[in-house]
Amino acid sequence: MTVSKVRALIEQLIAGNERLYEIAKVKTEAIKNADIQTLNSLVKQEQPIIVRIEKLERARMQMMTEIMQTAGVLGKGELPSLSKWRETIVPVSEKEEWETLHLQLANVLYVLKKHPINHLNQDLLRQSLQFVRLSLNLLHPRPTLKNYSKSSGRQEGSSSFSVRIDSRA
Repeated sequence: MTVSKVRALIEQLIAGNERLYEIAKVKTEAIKNADIQTLNSLVKQEQPIIVRIEKLERARMQMMTEIMQTAGVLGKGELPSLSKWRETIVPVSEKEEWETLHLQLANVLYVLKKHPINHLNQDLLRQSLQFVRLSLNLLHPRPTLKNYSKSSGRQEGSSSFSVRIDSRA
């Protein structure tokens, strides 16, 4: 049944987003410990999960839109919501289960979006990059351009080059 397919998609979305959250927590520790290999590994693990979540979300939206438009509860151009899905399509006997699914998905998405882990990871990476730049600048300072500054030993009018122009050429 199509309602069960949508349920399976939502359960997969919840699992994928929970996995992203777990990876974000491990990434924080890898950043704190400056463990670049672990960080690279985690980023590589994250990418397929993100792609899968995007595909699942597109499939969920498409399936829900088709079912709800066929049932006449969703107009063209309107986006389906889980609340409206639960109210109009889900059988009465399954409404509580769907509400639980809806709350689980909303909670996982809220935690991913608002939890300080992602902001902490960004701040830690920014600080690490600033430290690396500072260290590199200390080890290899930028050379000063002597061509465009006034020299203290010479007068402004004198030059080491001859100003004579050979007009015969």
